[in-house]
Amino acid sequence: MILADKSRSFTKVYRMYNRWLLRRSFEQIYLDDSGFMEEGRPTLFIANHSNWWDRLLVLQLNEDVLKRDMYAMMAPKGLKKEFRFFRKLGGFSINPDSTVEIQRSLRYSVQLLSEAANRALWLFPQGEMQHQEIRPIQLMSGLGSIVERMYDLQVVPVLFYYTYDGNRKPSVYIRITDALVLDEECRKRKIATRIAQEALQTRLDHLRQEVISCETTHFSQWMKTVKSRREV
Repeated sequence: MILADKSRSFTKVYRMYNRWLLRRSFEQIYLDDSGFMEEGRPTLFIANHSNWWDRLLVLQLNEDVLKRDMYAMMAPKGLKKEFRFFRKLGGFSINPDSTVEIQRSLRYSVQLLSEAANRALWLFPQGEMQHQEIRPIQLMSGLGSIVERMYDLQVVPVLFYYTYDGNRKPSVYIRITDALVLDEECRKRKIATRIAQEALQTRLDHLRQEVISCETTHFSQWMKTVKSRREV
């Protein structure tokens, strides 16, 4: 298992580069952060994962908006290669091919979340990058295992939907939705996973329809971007 090796100084420097990169890579970045969640509770953010940019958007979203002590569960391949620097930002690994490693990562997740009320763990529970239109959305049971072990944990679905809108660069709509309501019975592993799965798919379908219908008044421009030139 690859553990997190967080560095405040590295995070401070990298977030400036990350913002620069995002501003130049997207036509527009829209955000609806009106979802309800409680302050002072450890939080598990779960998000659909369809794009290479998801991780970098998560990082900036936390730095600019959520301002939590963030950690993120990732595949070991990413932490060993393309996203090695994410260890310095709070990334740690989970290996879906090893039961022993899965249990280690889940125990580590609970430990991190239990240490501070302002802690947040980001998880892409589909287990791998998938096209945003694939249905049904299937989630791994790891999130349910974490919820089952932590009764004070709140689970907040976050949505990413990418579109081109006739421009050379893509735009992305990001929505932080309401925390899931989970009573004692709903915190059992299989039930919690099913509830999260249904919520993520239903809310993402609703966002998709809003974008297609141009009914996006709930969104505001998150950061100023460098727009592409219109082709004639």
